[in-house]
Amino acid sequence: MAKSTPAIFLCGGDFREAVEPDNTCPNRAEHTYGPAGYVDWFEWASKLVAKHHTQSRCPGCRRYLIWSPRPKVGT
Repeated sequence: MAKSTPAIFLCGGDFREAVEPDNTCPNRAEHTYGPAGYVDWFEWASKLVAKHHTQSRCPGCRRYLIWSPRPKVGT
């Protein structure tokens, strides 16, 4: 009998409700939300990292929602 290989299905969809359960964070204006969907978000994040951005925790809600440019080297 042939061994079956498990499959992973990545579907689009709006999963913002899971990411933004409430808007009570005092620093919510500093939050940067990417596109909805697993694959779309990772493509977006990899482009930000390639453009020299860093991701950090928000001091208010402790979630990784702050994206800021890295300082330029030599200036």
